[in-house]
Amino acid sequence: MFLRIVLIAAAAYFSIKALIWLRRYVRAQIARARVRDRREDPALGANEMVRDPVCGVYISARDALPATVNGVTVFFCSQECLKSFVERRG
Repeated sequence: MFLRIVLIAAAAYFSIKALIWLRRYVRAQIARARVRDRREDPALGANEMVRDPVCGVYISARDALPATVNGVTVFFCSQECLKSFVERRG
């Protein structure tokens, strides 16, 4: 009788531990997904096009290289255009 109670208690204990671990795992996966989603700027639409101020080329905002200048985000089509912009301003 005592052994049966011990086994039931152990099974209950390990079941609760497994559920706690599973809940933490699921929450961690959700948190990772939210971080991935935040990396993409929600203000930019999937098809929004932005203009490179150096060469005038339009490029998808998701593919452009962003830089903040005087609190305004400016987008560039390449590292060369970004470098050229920095050289002209400075």
